[in-house]
Amino acid sequence: NNRLHHTKWTMNDNICSWAKDYYEGLMEQYKNQPALLARYVYGEWSAADNLVYGDTFNPKYHIITGDELIGAQYKYFKIGVDFGMENPTVALLCGVMPGGEHVILKEWYKPHAKNLDECIKNIINIYQEAPGKVIGVYVDPSAAVLIKELNSGGLWNVKKANNDVINGIQSVNTLLSSDKLFVCEDCVNTINEFYTYSYSK
Repeated sequence: NNRLHHTKWTMNDNICSWAKDYYEGLMEQYKNQPALLARYVYGEWSAADNLVYGDTFNPKYHIITGDELIGAQYKYFKIGVDFGMENPTVALLCGVMPGGEHVILKEWYKPHAKNLDECIKNIINIYQEAPGKVIGVYVDPSAAVLIKELNSGGLWNVKKANNDVINGIQSVNTLLSSDKLFVCEDCVNTINEFYTYSYSK
């Protein structure tokens, strides 16, 4: 988006200095989050139309900081992988707490990932860096080659994910609405997905 690199205000004659500084601050804050940039800087509220998680995702509550996670206890961890050739490839590390809270702790995001070895390396890194037992690596079942290679790479608990979109959306919305799903502030692409994801049957 060329507006990310916008350096001159088209309304210089009509905007006071404090407002200019304020909006430049917002542009810097949201430069890596296009959905928030469009909504809060450019006023494109239409970006909120038909959003899947628009009514359940509350950034003030569901986005948490690293400081809030200090001392957190987890029962186990899961890794989810969505492999895409045309769409981005994403791997998420999720910790599950004793009370059933799910916390997305880490993401690996690669637009148009065509290098399978790179994907495997980064997924294994996330697996090895998990601070506890990983009960499963859940991969899009259409990525059969990736599943095979991950198994060959030593990940014995790679499983085919349930690819039912509607059930997946309902599960995530249930967790959000019951305050059982949180995402670390460092996972900027995942946060942007919560803001922008839409789905039509």
